[in-house]
Amino acid sequence: MIKNSRVAKLLNQLRHKEIENKDLQWLDEVGLLTRLFSEKSLHMAKQYLVNWQTKHTPWELVNASAAYRKLELPNAIKVTLDDHHTFKFSKSNDKLKSALLTTYGGVCRDTKELTRSLPLGHEAHQVTPLNFRPFTLLCAVYLSI
Repeated sequence: MIKNSRVAKLLNQLRHKEIENKDLQWLDEVGLLTRLFSEKSLHMAKQYLVNWQTKHTPWELVNASAAYRKLELPNAIKVTLDDHHTFKFSKSNDKLKSALLTTYGGVCRDTKELTRSLPLGHEAHQVTPLNFRPFTLLCAVYLSI
């Protein structure tokens, strides 16, 4: 592998965090996407969940949810989100509460629970009306309906 090449940079980045979908697509297009990358993403999703369970850092729950959704494994995080749905720990942090509601709504959408997803999207939109993410969720759910 050539030092400082795009591949080298992506592999180095992957050691520390997730890489963007466009970079994963490029690796796939050039024939370099392997089980290793999926396994790394699954490892990171599990780590986010463990961090949430042990440290109770709320953004780790958001990250875990997003990671499992990207892996198309929404059921792996759904029970945890169900258990914490009121998200009282988000207190007055509107951005956090909106992110939790939106990602939970996305999980419900992924598991075909559209009637559950809609109120979550609406609540997230009420919390952060200028954020596009809840609106995007609502649009996707309404299109599915």
